[in-house]
Amino acid sequence: MALHNGQILNGMYQIVSRIGAGGGGVVYKAVHLRLQTDVVVKKIKDSALDKLTIRQEADILKRLKHPYLPRVYDFVETPEAVYTVMDYIPGISMNKALEQRGRFTVEEVFKWANQLGEALSYLHSQKPAIIHGDIKPANIMLTPDGNVCLIDFNIALACGSNQYASVGISAHYSPPEQYSDSNFYAQVTSRYTNLPVTHTASSAMGHFGKGISARSDIYALGATLYHLLTGTAPTQEFDKIAPLSLYDLPMGEGFCYVIEKMMSISPQDRYKDGVEYLDALRNCYKLDAAYRAKRRKALIIQITIMAVIAGMFVAAFGVFMISRRMAERKYQALIQDAEQALEDMDYDAATEYIEDAKEQKDSRIEAYCMELRLLYEEMEYEACVDHAEKYLNGSYFRLRDQDEEMLGDIYYVTGNAYLEMEDYQNAKDALECALDHNQKNGLYYRDYAIVLARIGKIDKAEDQLEEAIDHDLAEDSIYMVQAEIALSKGEYKEGIENLEETLSLTDDRQMEMRCYFLLAKANIKLAQENPDDADKYHSDALDALDALEDMGVHTYRVQESTAVIYEQMGEFEEAEKRLLKLAEDYPKRYEVYSRLAYLEIDKQSQLPNEERDYHQAEEYYEKAQELYKGEEDAEMDVLDQMMKDIRDGGWL
Repeated sequence: MALHNGQILNGMYQIVSRIGAGGGGVVYKAVHLRLQTDVVVKKIKDSALDKLTIRQEADILKRLKHPYLPRVYDFVETPEAVYTVMDYIPGISMNKALEQRGRFTVEEVFKWANQLGEALSYLHSQKPAIIHGDIKPANIMLTPDGNVCLIDFNIALACGSNQYASVGISAHYSPPEQYSDSNFYAQVTSRYTNLPVTHTASSAMGHFGKGISARSDIYALGATLYHLLTGTAPTQEFDKIAPLSLYDLPMGEGFCYVIEKMMSISPQDRYKDGVEYLDALRNCYKLDAAYRAKRRKALIIQITIMAVIAGMFVAAFGVFMISRRMAERKYQALIQDAEQALEDMDYDAATEYIEDAKEQKDSRIEAYCMELRLLYEEMEYEACVDHAEKYLNGSYFRLRDQDEEMLGDIYYVTGNAYLEMEDYQNAKDALECALDHNQKNGLYYRDYAIVLARIGKIDKAEDQLEEAIDHDLAEDSIYMVQAEIALSKGEYKEGIENLEETLSLTDDRQMEMRCYFLLAKANIKLAQENPDDADKYHSDALDALDALEDMGVHTYRVQESTAVIYEQMGEFEEAEKRLLKLAEDYPKRYEVYSRLAYLEIDKQSQLPNEERDYHQAEEYYEKAQELYKGEEDAEMDVLDQMMKDIRDGGWL
């Protein structure tokens, strides 16, 4: 059913006149009533309707925005038909311009070749790629300002559908593979028995009737440019198309070569898409004889200059190499000094050596890795993580081939810092990255197994322990992992035995610290499970924490754990004393005040009802709430409920 002048489509587009019929259907000029601008309404041929998904088509076409393509406004479905609505492009079609002018200058065509190349590059780069499918002079508008616009998309191809073979033929411009009619196919292929070697009959015939692709658009654009330059449309007898080089055109060799390549009979001999074509066009001047001569002359001059400075360079190079070797030796000496300072726990000296090394060679990875080790050994775990993320996400060092294992070390130290912070998911991710970069170090598998045990993936932890053993893991480390696995299973006594075995074998300070802390945690668990023997287990837990303090470890976790043990032992004054000291040392940590609130509630619960006073507990609770940032914390949730119960009970 045809639209008539004055009819309003979809309440928005008033038909002005019929323009004509394109490859996809009937075309009308209309007015966009809301925008008060001219548009084109195109009725899609009924034969195309079963080859497109209408809504998908709308989403793809409406997002297109390019200076050399019309903008698609809308997809309109009526009971009678489906229409597209797009920009009305002023000017005349290029086939009308050819009738008026005959042909165009090389300069004009080269300009349009670039503009159309930009449009094709844009279309072919979409996801999925959009194939125009019907490029020819009639589908190119020449605007009043002398630019071009590619119009009349083939609707069946705009969704990147697989129905690429089901398109019409535009004589003189459609490529060989677009001809699927068997009679025409037979006529065309019969002529390819005497093709040049570059276009063999077998390869040419193999492409006929295979449907079209981005390479088909390349052919059609090449044929169109050929017509604009010569004034003659290419013949449909593809092997008889006269090469551009036979025409007396004032064009460079490069531009001529690009168009002839575009019109290759075999699709594989053309540019693969608009992106590759546009790049070739913009660099085609490099194929011109004048350009090559200019380059040869420049090369001769360059060689002459290089010959003059060669002697100077040889001498300077010798000086440079000596200087470079000296700088490398100084850098390596600083790294070794930093390593020794870390072993001696002389952290101030280590810091100085690391900073000097970074100043000497700020793009080498070793000093950055050493700095992270320093922060980790100083138990500055949050700083270690922050620095690692900054270095890994920034451009602080340039990696060489031999730096792969060093990068693994950075992830390894970072993973251990997360482990000490009890951030097990990030620890797991970092250690997996470490193993991606270095599968040779048994310690990587050891600590990865520990993290897996901490998050309850026991089977995987045991598998990683086997991997670690295969990579020559030392006996003390084996007992360490076995202890972690036992503790994760709730087998605390077995875990303690393995930890004590580890301590008897190791001289590694970091392992000793980890063992003592785990011993404290395991004994606290045993005290909770065995009330009759709680005093013994509490005492053993305190011994482990005292050992840590003797090693100079005065971290938040150690002090908090000590206070918790005293609270569980009923020694409230000692617990309060230690927690108040923590509040002085860590005034911004809400956990200190939540722990003080718990302690105060515990103290009051020991008193007769009439003597209880929860005001101090309320004060600590409110301070904890003030500092609390809303992290997920089950202990805070429990404390919230306890304070609610106290208020509901009339204690406050």
